[in-house]
Amino acid sequence: MASSKNKGLIVGGIAALALLLMLGMGGKKPAQGGQVTEPEPEPEPQPEPEPQVEDWTSNWGGYPDKLKPILIEAEKTSGIPGLARALAVWSWGSFRAGQPLVSTEEAKAIAAKNPDLCTKCHNETPGEVAQSTKALENIPDSWPKANELEAWKKFGSGGLFDILAGSNLYRGVDEGYTPFVNAPPGLLLDPRVSAATATDMVRRIINGPYKVLVPGPDATPQTADPRSSWINIRRVTASPQGFLANTAENQAAGQRYAARADEIGIDLSKVKFPWPPGGLKAIWPGFKTVYTKLANMKF
Repeated sequence: MASSKNKGLIVGGIAALALLLMLGMGGKKPAQGGQVTEPEPEPEPQPEPEPQVEDWTSNWGGYPDKLKPILIEAEKTSGIPGLARALAVWSWGSFRAGQPLVSTEEAKAIAAKNPDLCTKCHNETPGEVAQSTKALENIPDSWPKANELEAWKKFGSGGLFDILAGSNLYRGVDEGYTPFVNAPPGLLLDPRVSAATATDMVRRIINGPYKVLVPGPDATPQTADPRSSWINIRRVTASPQGFLANTAENQAAGQRYAARADEIGIDLSKVKFPWPPGGLKAIWPGFKTVYTKLANMKF
């Protein structure tokens, strides 16, 4: 039999070994009262949020496939939600200007036969030339000199969105980038260039004094009215003064835009509300970026 002294050594050794195992090898130190404190269970990992997948395929109606990539790139680069479909309606309306409304099926057939729409349209009637010339009156001395000023005055309007040349010559001057002052006005007949110009027009309108967003920039997804907002934007492109004065003629321009949307089969109520979180100023990359990106697209 072990002596009392040896028994004490054995018991003490066993206790020390148990404590060592608990503290040094992952065991738990007994709390007061002899109970082991269990660790707090780790929270279950939260599932990763589903990535937002942009829908670039639906709500085009009968719009020509050939022009879609340009308008999609305009929306992607600018960050203006809904821009692609809104520009599609604008360009379709420019192509169909003065023509009677037809059914959506007829519109699809017309678009299929004319996939370029108004990319090469040129309106040099006396009225258009007069408006283009008037837009270039009283050019500030601080602005760069245009190499072909007279040509821009006499060009009238044209291109995919029937843009007035005189109003476009100094596009980008507010940002110090003016790609048109050393170029001929025929550049507007390039749909990539026209799309860049129209994109900047929309940006300036939304950020301007026109209050085109319905009910306003603080709209929630439940209250936002993209249809009315895009109609308002198109009204301003037709005539800023007419929109501010709410003239009957300007209201008619908005009605024509809405009718052409229905005609080609684009639902304006399903087009995105044109105001990103934080506003356009926070995400606008600059006209130089938009113009360079679009003008260098393969088409």
